[in-house]
Amino acid sequence: MNRTRKLILEWAVAGFLFGLLFPIGSLVVTGITEGWSSVYLHWETPAFWVVNLAPFIFVLVTLVIGAAHAKLSQLQEQTAALAERVAHEWTEEIHDSNVATATAAATRAKFFAALSHDMRTPLTAIMGFAQLAQTDDEMDANMLRELLGDIGQWGSQLLNIVNDLQDATKLEAGAIEMQVEDIDGDEIVENAVTHMRALADEKGLDLLLELQASTAVRADPHRFRQIIINLVSNALKYTDDGWVKVRSYGVGDYVVFEVQDSGAGISEVDMPKVFTAFEQTEAARGRTDSTGLGLPVSLGMAEAMGGKITATSVGNGHGSTFRLVLNAGQGEEPELRMASLVGLAA
Repeated sequence: MNRTRKLILEWAVAGFLFGLLFPIGSLVVTGITEGWSSVYLHWETPAFWVVNLAPFIFVLVTLVIGAAHAKLSQLQEQTAALAERVAHEWTEEIHDSNVATATAAATRAKFFAALSHDMRTPLTAIMGFAQLAQTDDEMDANMLRELLGDIGQWGSQLLNIVNDLQDATKLEAGAIEMQVEDIDGDEIVENAVTHMRALADEKGLDLLLELQASTAVRADPHRFRQIIINLVSNALKYTDDGWVKVRSYGVGDYVVFEVQDSGAGISEVDMPKVFTAFEQTEAARGRTDSTGLGLPVSLGMAEAMGGKITATSVGNGHGSTFRLVLNAGQGEEPELRMASLVGLAA
């Protein structure tokens, strides 16, 4: 017997016993006042019939009261259980939130500590070259030109770091506006790759181009170019031997821009970190030319344009492939959109 039925039965028994007091009390009072011989005469009167029904009436009443009490007790227990579960879940959520916040804070602290080192390296090099140029009176024009080239290279590297940080800050605040319209994606890709051939030639890499989209793409031209440059420069950066291939092709209502390389590749462990701000993969750690922000920034811009970026790799040493997927142009009017930073640790 469950608890509810037991409680109702207890109330019914109590009502029946209480109801028995009325016929018993009536008989006793009648016997004392009118004599015990008259009890049998009064027993057959209508008044005594009503009194004799008292136990059954009280059973019905107490059954209703018992059922209501049992229901109330059940509701109280359910409310208490719900409150306990909610309190437990809230406690877990607060704990998880605190752990996530602490983890994010630690990640950011680690990132900015590494970033300060990465920024110090080009600054130290620039200051050293500048000091050398000022103090070396015997430096000829060729040596000075070479020195200025080194200063320019380190300055460009430092500028890239600052630009990544600036874009990440704007994206985090949702402050980057983009004019999304129909553009010639192949033309922009070809122009961007042309300007990056010097870097490929310097590393002895083949920079291949296969543009077959032959259709307009829906994007912000400036930010689209920035994403392509970021993907290609990453491929060149992490490829020491072999090739980098840039392709475009249409798939239904979409246009895919693919950057494939034969470089360092991405391990299965590092793959989730690729698009996460303030995280760096194994290949990026220790480099002074990588902030770990370029891909999250690019992804935020791509999603604001209605697209996405995906990454695949067999593993370390087997190269990687990044695909930018955007909507094909449909002749729609230009529209203003706001970009936000994806994968930002809160």
